[in-house]
Amino acid sequence: MVIVLTPPVKLGQTYILPASILPKGHVNDQDRSSLYIDASSKGITYAYCVRQLEAHTYLVRVAATPKAAPKGFTFLVKEEQLVHLYPYR
Repeated sequence: MVIVLTPPVKLGQTYILPASILPKGHVNDQDRSSLYIDASSKGITYAYCVRQLEAHTYLVRVAATPKAAPKGFTFLVKEEQLVHLYPYR
């Protein structure tokens, strides 16, 4: 299945995404942090697109604020998770 994104994903751009794309659980038993809690605010996360890895997979950095996104948490996202992608201006 090929999904055409509108607008297309641009490298070096920060996007607004629903925080539901982030895992909600703890990293592991020793690390009780949560990407969902640490990298989102009010139901959204900001994702800075670093590069495309495969045809439908992107390496992004996610954070709770747009300013922090370029240096945020590293996260892999599939194209189908980007259905509700909005550029941050």
